[in-house]
Amino acid sequence: MLVGIIMLIGFVSAMPMAQASVTCQTVDINDAKSLNDAFQAAINTLLLSVDPTRSSSLPKDVQWWVAANAWTAVTLKDRRGGDEQNRKTIEAVFARALNYSSPTFELNSFNDDQAWWALWACEAARTYGDASQGWLAAAKGAWMTIQQTWTDECGGGVPWDRSQPPGQGKKAIPNGLLLLLSSKLHALTGESQYLEMATRVWGWLSGSGLVRSDGLVADSTQCNKPTYEPSCYANISWATYSYNTGVVISALTELYRNTKNGTYLAAASTMAQAAVTSSAFLDPSGAIREGCNCGQSGQQCCESCGAPFPACGDGVEFRGPYVRGLSDLYQVEPLPQIKELIQRSLRGALAYECTSSWQLGPHWYDFDEWTPTTSSQIPALELFAANCAVLIAT
Repeated sequence: MLVGIIMLIGFVSAMPMAQASVTCQTVDINDAKSLNDAFQAAINTLLLSVDPTRSSSLPKDVQWWVAANAWTAVTLKDRRGGDEQNRKTIEAVFARALNYSSPTFELNSFNDDQAWWALWACEAARTYGDASQGWLAAAKGAWMTIQQTWTDECGGGVPWDRSQPPGQGKKAIPNGLLLLLSSKLHALTGESQYLEMATRVWGWLSGSGLVRSDGLVADSTQCNKPTYEPSCYANISWATYSYNTGVVISALTELYRNTKNGTYLAAASTMAQAAVTSSAFLDPSGAIREGCNCGQSGQQCCESCGAPFPACGDGVEFRGPYVRGLSDLYQVEPLPQIKELIQRSLRGALAYECTSSWQLGPHWYDFDEWTPTTSSQIPALELFAANCAVLIAT
């Protein structure tokens, strides 16, 4: 269960948190104020899970990369809600995170972990401005570290773990994140090096075989050839996770915004329409769920494997970047099936797995047994952020 002390991360002045004006049962997701109030109530519950004695800015029992997505959701609440209610918290998190890791969020050798934090810094710079905090400097530094790990193995791309020797292959997620980070930095700075890297990453990714024939993004390739060849398809892990596709949808949408090149928007739309109808990501009720290492069949999910959803570990979070990608696209191309899916999923979360203290469970639909955890709270915040986005765009 979510437990903690009512203190904003332990380094923002403690203050009583206002009681939510809505309940899980009364929130109107089509009303901006009602939705915003509910979103903030769920954020306040997350803040209770942050141990003020820890130096890392991590909510309890979550990994480094997941925490970055938590703070991204909080930042998006302020931007989409038109206020800066959480700014002091975000500024404190930023200072604590840099002290815990490095000036560029480099805590370990994983490119994706560093990229998630850099993306959060980009969102903070866009939301609050960059005059005094140095968010952009941190994001730029992270980008420099990641892009320098590009190799010709598999025809290009960056590795997942930069400490490993050649031969590990390439994964979709660090490359999708480099594509997104490059696109966001280009939007924020106008500097051509970021656009050049974004087009380079997409050129490799789109030709690598990782974009499956059904439009979803596969997990990885173990091709060790210096250039990509058809025989490499035998070495692709066809498993797909929702965040692989969601991150690329976000990136292509940002690229379209920056360049007005319709091919990027068309590719993002194709991926989104495949994703929102894929059995890998849908419960029979029509709400979003996460597929587990489903191989080519795309049919297995955590529940059908016989394990409760939390058994998927940090895979519970995968849906967060996925719904963010869908909502990013919706703001540019308002496909009705995206809005319907995002709203249906939030209605399910509120109806079936939301407590009176705004603890949210790991499923966004009716499930026999569930326990709210910090790990389940974070993707729910991202689901709130996605609902705010589609409401604003409507």
